[in-house]
Amino acid sequence: MSGSVIRAQRWQVEGEEQYLAVNPNGEIVSLYQTDGHATNEEDNIVKIAERTDFDNIQCINYSDATPGLAAVGQFDGRSFLIDIRDSSVEPIVLKPLQPRSCNSVSFNENGLIALGYDRGRQDHSIHVWDINSLQRGDFRGKTSKIFSCITNESISSLSFCPTEPKNFVTGSYKLLREIIPD
Repeated sequence: MSGSVIRAQRWQVEGEEQYLAVNPNGEIVSLYQTDGHATNEEDNIVKIAERTDFDNIQCINYSDATPGLAAVGQFDGRSFLIDIRDSSVEPIVLKPLQPRSCNSVSFNENGLIALGYDRGRQDHSIHVWDINSLQRGDFRGKTSKIFSCITNESISSLSFCPTEPKNFVTGSYKLLREIIPD
């Protein structure tokens, strides 16, 4: 992934929009905010926070329900849950059993995060965690994962359904499908 910018739609502060950006090297995530009071056009977007020390970012997304909460997926499979607004909060690291690229990440409004990975032997390509248990400190590696599915396929994208918060749509190089966990 070369540099990208996404608008954090529900993160407005006093009517000002916020954006997450990944630099072209895939090593830095920045939070920008519009400034409606700027006197010239060059100052109407201001960097307000930055997190560094990532390596080969492949995907990024944010939580609508928790402003500041973002997830970064890397080429080596590690995904970092970060509070972009507070650099003193240590990131939570999520990873598959085998190192492989994290291609997509999605949050739902009920505190779940889904990660889509490249194909791996003897490991699923989609993993879902409960963010609420992770933030309480209940993270114990593999045990906090609440759901895994799809073997022997690379996941290119996934997104939780807004009308059915536990369901999500996923795209692989083979199929587009809706996943309905138990």
